[in-house]
Amino acid sequence: MSALNFQQCYDFETAIPAGFKKLFTAEDVSNVFIPNDGPKFQNVRPRIELFFSCGPETGHCRPILPHYRADAFTGSIGLTVISNVRPAEVGTAEHSDHVATVRDLMARATSLFKINRTADDLMLPYHAIDAVTAAGSTPHYESQDGYYQTDLNYEIRFSIRPDAWPDES
Repeated sequence: MSALNFQQCYDFETAIPAGFKKLFTAEDVSNVFIPNDGPKFQNVRPRIELFFSCGPETGHCRPILPHYRADAFTGSIGLTVISNVRPAEVGTAEHSDHVATVRDLMARATSLFKINRTADDLMLPYHAIDAVTAAGSTPHYESQDGYYQTDLNYEIRFSIRPDAWPDES
């Protein structure tokens, strides 16, 4: 699917989080929120907050005459899994379950994005996720504050799909 303009190709901060949110939804993981969702989700639990940070270009360029344009990049996905505190045996097990579900989905994300890639891809119409690598996690058990939280970090490589480039004419 061809983008209407180059800005759509380079709007990573909107496209990448939205694409991951759609992937979670397609895999029946609910209550995933991205910054564009606004503050309405603050009391929803369990929930997953998804953040994206764009990293450097990989050095790969695509010839879009008369220019060469960067078309491959790195970035980070941060996922914060938050659950309510429950009695010890149930609460930590429930939270661990949510964290494990997120890890499983992220371990399969590269394949799932490729499986779902079609000419009219609704998850990422202009981008491809080329690699997802776990980069660590930090658990926080804030039982006195009524929640458990685990921050999961992932490094990604992504590119602008070859068919996404608009005509320069």
